[in-house]
Amino acid sequence: MTNKDLAPFSEKRRAKRTHVPIGTTALFLTNVGSLDKIYVLDISVIGMLLCDYRSAQKYSVNSSIYNIYIDIPPSESNAGSETRLLIDNGKIVRSFYDKASETFCYGIELTYESSYVKEKIEGLVENA
Repeated sequence: MTNKDLAPFSEKRRAKRTHVPIGTTALFLTNVGSLDKIYVLDISVIGMLLCDYRSAQKYSVNSSIYNIYIDIPPSESNAGSETRLLIDNGKIVRSFYDKASETFCYGIELTYESSYVKEKIEGLVENA
């Protein structure tokens, strides 16, 4: 084995992600019309990772969520101001159980009808 075989692994993503401040939440409607609130771990212009501390999986892959209201609390990087965003729709594209944090996590693919919201998230990710 040569040194080139030991090159660091580089994960490729379709879009840059950023962690959000602790306490960031997503409030949304499910495909059965119920309201739920889950913590957001990270966000990108095309998706986000939600983590739920409940003991059972709530959402299946390929299910949809609607009217996603993201509440990002103040942090050092956003100069002490809260950020609130309304995203039209999301689709659950993956789910997994994280043993380390004992949480169920859901990868959400986002859909926008407003270019304004998409631009706000792009700015949030780029300035992180």
